[in-house]
Amino acid sequence: VSQSRYSVQNLQYAILDAMEVTGIGRKGLAERLGVSEETVAQYFADECNITIRELGRIFHVLGVVCKVQIKAKG
Repeated sequence: VSQSRYSVQNLQYAILDAMEVTGIGRKGLAERLGVSEETVAQYFADECNITIRELGRIFHVLGVVCKVQIKAKG
Protein backbone atom coordinates (compact mmCIF):
# COMPACT_ATOMS: atom_id res chain seq x y z
CA VAL A 1 0.00 0.00 0.00
CA SER A 2 1.43 3.37 -0.97
CA GLN A 3 1.92 6.01 1.71
CA SER A 4 -0.63 8.35 0.10
CA ARG A 5 -3.26 5.62 -0.04
CA TYR A 6 -2.55 4.73 3.58
CA SER A 7 -3.07 8.37 4.58
CA VAL A 8 -6.39 8.55 2.74
CA GLN A 9 -7.52 5.39 4.50
CA ASN A 10 -6.68 7.01 7.85
CA LEU A 11 -8.88 9.97 6.93
CA GLN A 12 -11.68 7.66 5.85
CA TYR A 13 -11.51 5.88 9.20
CA ALA A 14 -11.49 9.23 11.01
CA ILE A 15 -14.68 10.23 9.19
CA LEU A 16 -16.31 6.89 10.00
CA ASP A 17 -15.28 7.22 13.66
CA ALA A 18 -16.76 10.73 13.82
CA MET A 19 -19.96 9.49 12.20
CA GLU A 20 -20.22 6.70 14.75
CA VAL A 21 -19.61 9.02 17.71
CA THR A 22 -22.20 11.53 16.49
CA GLY A 23 -24.71 8.90 15.40
CA ILE A 24 -24.86 10.30 11.88
CA GLY A 25 -25.04 7.77 9.07
CA ARG A 26 -24.14 8.17 5.41
CA LYS A 27 -27.63 9.37 4.51
CA GLY A 28 -27.60 11.95 7.29
CA LEU A 29 -24.13 13.10 6.29
CA ALA A 30 -25.25 13.51 2.68
CA GLU A 31 -28.26 15.58 3.81
CA ARG A 32 -26.14 17.81 6.02
CA LEU A 33 -23.58 18.34 3.26
CA GLY A 34 -26.24 18.91 0.60
CA VAL A 35 -24.82 16.16 -1.61
CA SER A 36 -26.08 12.80 -2.83
CA GLU A 37 -25.54 9.57 -0.94
CA GLU A 38 -23.47 8.49 -3.96
CA THR A 39 -21.09 11.37 -3.34
CA VAL A 40 -20.71 10.35 0.30
CA ALA A 41 -20.07 6.76 -0.80
CA GLN A 42 -17.25 8.05 -3.03
CA TYR A 43 -15.53 9.46 0.07
CA PHE A 44 -15.02 5.87 1.20
CA ALA A 45 -13.96 4.36 -2.14
CA ASP A 46 -10.49 2.90 -2.62
CA GLU A 47 -9.63 5.56 -5.19
CA CYS A 48 -10.94 8.45 -3.12
CA ASN A 49 -9.63 11.90 -4.06
CA ILE A 50 -11.11 14.01 -1.29
CA THR A 51 -10.05 17.63 -0.94
CA ILE A 52 -9.06 19.50 2.20
CA ARG A 53 -12.11 21.72 1.69
CA GLU A 54 -14.41 18.65 1.58
CA LEU A 55 -12.77 17.25 4.71
CA GLY A 56 -13.33 20.54 6.50
CA ARG A 57 -17.00 20.58 5.53
CA ILE A 58 -17.46 16.95 6.58
CA PHE A 59 -15.93 17.41 10.02
CA HIS A 60 -17.76 20.73 10.45
CA VAL A 61 -21.21 19.23 9.82
CA LEU A 62 -20.31 16.32 12.09
CA GLY A 63 -19.44 18.83 14.80
CA VAL A 64 -15.94 17.51 15.39
CA VAL A 65 -12.49 19.07 15.18
CA CYS A 66 -9.91 17.66 12.81
CA LYS A 67 -6.27 18.43 13.54
CA VAL A 68 -3.53 17.85 11.00
CA GLN A 69 -0.04 17.15 12.24
CA ILE A 70 2.98 17.46 10.00
CA LYS A 71 6.35 16.26 11.21
CA ALA A 72 9.57 15.00 9.74
CA LYS A 73 10.08 11.29 9.27
CA GLY A 74 12.26 9.51 11.75
